[in-house]
Amino acid sequence: MAKGFLNEVNVAFDLGAKVVQAHRTAKNLNTPFAFLDACNEEINNHIYRKGHAAIGLSPALIGSGMAFEYNYLHNLLKDLSLIHI
Repeated sequence: MAKGFLNEVNVAFDLGAKVVQAHRTAKNLNTPFAFLDACNEEINNHIYRKGHAAIGLSPALIGSGMAFEYNYLHNLLKDLSLIHI
């Protein structure tokens, strides 16, 4: 995380945001796997999300950089145990 990242997330929550989507960047590129991971992250962040934005939709959330206001997330998930597939 960048210096001050958690403070920025808290500011967003203080301003009323319920969900914050961050952009994870690679910590290093010194191994083939690290490089592949960095490429995958950028493809997901830039290419796959452009289609949503192009037609005015919010991009899908990506797990590597999500933050949720606790009570909001808790209320969304509290009834999941009632769903049977």
